[in-house]
Amino acid sequence: MPSSDLESSYTPDKISSPPATAEVPVLGSYFPQATKQTTWSRVRSVLREPLAEMIGVATFVIIGTGVDCSVVLSTNPSVVSSPRGDFLSINFGWAIGLALGAWISGGISGGHLNPAVTLALATWRGFPWRKVPQYLLAQVLGGLIGSALVYANYVQAIDIFEGGHHIRTRATASLFATYALDYLNTGTAFAVELFGACILTFMVLAMTDKKNNAIPHGLLPIGLFLMLLGLGCSLGMQTSYAFNPARDFGPRLMLTFAGYGKQLYTYRSQYWLWAPILAPIIGAQVAAATYDIFLNEEDPFASSPSFISKKGESLRAPLAEFFGVAIFVLLGTGSNCQVALSSNPAVTASPKGEYLSLNFGWAIGLALAVWVSAGVSGGHVNPAITLVLATRRKFPWKKVPVYIFAQVMGGVIGAALSYAQYHRAIDIVEGGKRTLLTAGLFGAYPLDYVSAVSCFFSEFLGTAVLAFMIIAATDKKNAAPPLYLLPVVIFLTLLGLGVALGMQTSFAFNPARDFGPRVFLGMAGYGGHTVFSFRRQYWLWCPIIAPITGAQVAVLAYDLFLKDHTEDEATPSADTG
Repeated sequence: MPSSDLESSYTPDKISSPPATAEVPVLGSYFPQATKQTTWSRVRSVLREPLAEMIGVATFVIIGTGVDCSVVLSTNPSVVSSPRGDFLSINFGWAIGLALGAWISGGISGGHLNPAVTLALATWRGFPWRKVPQYLLAQVLGGLIGSALVYANYVQAIDIFEGGHHIRTRATASLFATYALDYLNTGTAFAVELFGACILTFMVLAMTDKKNNAIPHGLLPIGLFLMLLGLGCSLGMQTSYAFNPARDFGPRLMLTFAGYGKQLYTYRSQYWLWAPILAPIIGAQVAAATYDIFLNEEDPFASSPSFISKKGESLRAPLAEFFGVAIFVLLGTGSNCQVALSSNPAVTASPKGEYLSLNFGWAIGLALAVWVSAGVSGGHVNPAITLVLATRRKFPWKKVPVYIFAQVMGGVIGAALSYAQYHRAIDIVEGGKRTLLTAGLFGAYPLDYVSAVSCFFSEFLGTAVLAFMIIAATDKKNAAPPLYLLPVVIFLTLLGLGVALGMQTSFAFNPARDFGPRVFLGMAGYGGHTVFSFRRQYWLWCPIIAPITGAQVAVLAYDLFLKDHTEDEATPSADTG
C-alpha cells in the first residue's frame, strides 16, 4: 500500500490518546497488601480449632450434666416439691448437648467432641497426628469446665441432697462422672461402653461418607442428636453411657477439685480408666476398621488384594443391609430391655424409660439403619420392602435371596448383642430361667386378649402404612425429600406407628425384625414352645406373612391411585443395590 494511503487510514481522530498517569491502575488495587498479623491473630489462628473443641464439649457437658442434676436432685422433696424430669429427659439432654456442641465446632474443628473419634479419624481418615494432643487436651478441659459450671449452678441443691456442705458421696458424683449399676460385672460394663462407642463412631462415619448417604454439614448435628438419643434409650441404663472419654474424665477431674476424694479413682479397681476411657477408644477403632473394610467404597486393601477387595462389590450391598438391620434391632431390643428390666427394683432403683422410650428406640434404630445402608444397598432393611420393590419397582429378583438372608442375619446379630448387654439383668428378673417374660424383649409377641385375626390385621396395617410412606417419600414426582433426609421421614413414620398401633403386637412390621431375634432366642435356650410353637406358629403368619402382604397391598394401592404413570421411573431404593 502506498504511504499516502497509510497516512490517510490513520488519521489523528482515529488514534486514542494515551491515558493520563493518574488513570493508570495501581498494581496494589488488584493485589491488596496483606494485613499485618498481630500477636493475638497469630495465637488465635493456632488456638481456634482446639478452642472450638473445648467450647463444644463444654456445651455438651453443661446440657448433659445439667439435666442429670435437674432430674436426680429434684427427687428430694427438700429440694423441690415434685420431680423435674425422668430418664427420658436425661436422654434428650445429652442428645441435645451433643447436637449443640457439633453446631458450635463443626465448621471450625470438624466437631469431633470425643477423644475416641479424634483417635479413630487420625488412624483411619488422615487427621493429622500432630493435632491430636491439642484436641484431646481441649476436649478434656471442655468437660472439666462444663461440669464445673453446672456444679456451681447446683451446689446448694447438692448440699441439701447430700445432707451437708462437706458431705460428698457417689450419690452426687454420679451426676457428673459415670458409674456402673451394682449387678454389672467388669466384662459387661466394658462391653457396654465398647459397643456404644462402636455404634456412635460407625454412624459418624456413615453420616459423613459422601459416597454413601452423607448428611450436609449443617444438618449433621440433627443426625447426631437422633443417634445419641437412640443410644441413651437403648444402652444408657447400665453404665450411664459415657461412650466418650472426655465426657467422663473431664467431669471426674472437676470432682477431684470439688473434694470428692480418692473413691473417684479406686472405685471398682480403676473403673474410670478401662470403662469410660479405654473401651470407647477401642470401640471407635473397631468401628472405623469395620466400616472401611466392609462398606467404604475406597478399598483399604487395594494395595494387596484380599478376599474382601475381590468380592467387595458383590458383598457391599448385602453387608450394608446386614449392618443396618443389626443396628436397628440392637437399638430396638435394647430399648425394650432397658425399659422392661429397669422396672424391677432388684435391677435398678428407678425405671429407666417408658413406653415412649421404646418407640424412640425402634424409630431411631430404623433411621440409623437407613443412613448406614441407603447409599450402598438402597436401605431396604426389611424383607417385605425388598419383595415389594422386586414385585413393583424392578428390583432384581436375583438379589432378593441375598438381601433377605443378610437382613435376617442382621436381626440375629443385633439381638445377640443386645442380649449380651443385658443378660445379667435378665438373670435377675427371670431367676436364672428363660421364659416368655423376657423372650418378648426380643421377638414380637401379642397381648393375651388379642385374637389371631386382630394380630394379623395389626401387622398388615402397620406394614402397609410404612411401605406406603416409603414409596411416597421416594417418588420423585411427589414430594420426595433428598435421600439424606429419607431416614427422618422413616423415623417419624415408625414413631407414629409405634405410639398409634404398637401396643397389641409389639409392632414388628418387618419379618427380619422378628425372625432374626427369634432364631437367636432358639439358640439362647428359650425353648421351642416359647419361640416357634407359640399360638400355632404365630411367628409365621403374623410377623412374616402379614407384613409381606401389607407391603404388597400398599404399593399396589399407591400405584393405582397416586403414582404418575406418564413416565415410569424406578424409586431410588430400586435403582441402588
